[in-house]
Amino acid sequence: MNIDIPNELLVLAHRLRTQDNLATGEPLFCVQQRVRFYGLDPRYADSEDLCLWRHSEDWEATYDSFDEILDEEVRDWRQLLDHEPTEEETEAFIATLDDVRDSCEAREDVVLPGGSKLEITFYQQHWEFVTAHFSRAAAEHYMHSNMHHFRHGARIYVTSQYRCHEWNAVRKLLMTFPDPPGEVAP
Repeated sequence: MNIDIPNELLVLAHRLRTQDNLATGEPLFCVQQRVRFYGLDPRYADSEDLCLWRHSEDWEATYDSFDEILDEEVRDWRQLLDHEPTEEETEAFIATLDDVRDSCEAREDVVLPGGSKLEITFYQQHWEFVTAHFSRAAAEHYMHSNMHHFRHGARIYVTSQYRCHEWNAVRKLLMTFPDPPGEVAP
């Protein structure tokens, strides 16, 4: 019995035989995304990973650093003025923002000069499984094609399928297929 093997499987077989398995027996290339869990009290956070939550009645935004908020506050303030600010006005506004920064460093919630509220919260990060692939090339393709979904980053993690008999049987079968005709793209 002669079976035509699809070219995609021939390419996969070639990759399985030639890829760097990163010193892992029976490798499985997993795409993982970094996930943040927000809203932790600093007493329960493992690290100093803080999130600044700026909000008013009709909008909200999160920031990873106070400098991001400063830039936005200064830009908003300049837009509200009907004139070019004097040096004294600018210094007074910056002094107000310095007070806000001091309150933030003391982990106190504050009201910004523009009226929006700034609350301090902490977060923890962890890696979460997204999908798995036989080859690193397929995992890289998936990750790069879907990077817009991974707000806090993504990575490829290699794990071993040691003692996963069904997975390894399929992998070994694929590696028995011949090379595809022509050159294989990486």
